Amino acid sequence: MTIELANKPKGDYSIIEGDDYTVTAIGAYAFAPINDIGNITQEELEYLASIINGDIDYGPTNIEVPETLLTIGDGAFMYCTNSVNIDLNICKNLLSIGVGAFTGCYSLLSITIPENVNTIGRAAFSDCKNLVELNYNAIALNDLEYGNSVFQSIGEDSTGVKVTIGMDVKRIPTYIFWPYTDAYYPNVIELNILSDNIEYIGEGAFSGLHYDHIVVLNSSYVYLNYLSGALFSTATTVRVLASIDDGSNTYLNDNFTKTTEGEYNVYTKN
Repeated sequence: MTIELANKPKGDYSIIEGDDYTVTAIGAYAFAPINDIGNITQEELEYLASIINGDIDYGPTNIEVPETLLTIGDGAFMYCTNSVNIDLNICKNLLSIGVGAFTGCYSLLSITIPENVNTIGRAAFSDCKNLVELNYNAIALNDLEYGNSVFQSIGEDSTGVKVTIGMDVKRIPTYIFWPYTDAYYPNVIELNILSDNIEYIGEGAFSGLHYDHIVVLNSSYVYLNYLSGALFSTATTVRVLASIDDGSNTYLNDNFTKTTEGEYNVYTKN
């Protein structure tokens, strides 16, 4: 069953299972203030402009989604500026998140990309300006095209976003943090790579990490194969699990001062 709504809800909203149906999809623009970004009416355009400008608060505050969810359609929650919590963590079988699915969810504070997601559409989480936490657990997300801007401008109005790459992640796709233009870098303040199962890092994956940030590194693959580039070039502090730090990272050696803190070697930029 696909959720499609004629009347857009406000307040708290639960998508629940029935006795004779299972919810597997949230349809395109289901909760959005428009019906199709590619065929927008003048009335919708004016209404959307009022939402973007902050004149109108729009959308449900908290949304509970079922664990049976497989797909989230294009623009499903686009510009739901009221939405503080949309918990995807229970959606273990979620496979795809559509184009602009969460674009402009200004109030969203935290998001989790579940482990089986293999496709994320362009600008899916762009302009989630108050985001502070991103838990990235997708084990094998497909590569993205240059300019897909999945996380463009996240955390722009918050203190910054802590990104955690989960324990089971095997591949980090191309351009995952790359914005469409230089003016819209994601405001990431900490990148915590927990997984030591990483086998692949795509071109430009971390090139969107433009601002000063902290890196916490538990991945020997990243340490050995991704020595500098965007991952470390704007980092102010890099914490490397001592057991994977063999001293071979010349970029860290040449540009940082090393100390030890518990099980981590801590590199502070000179």
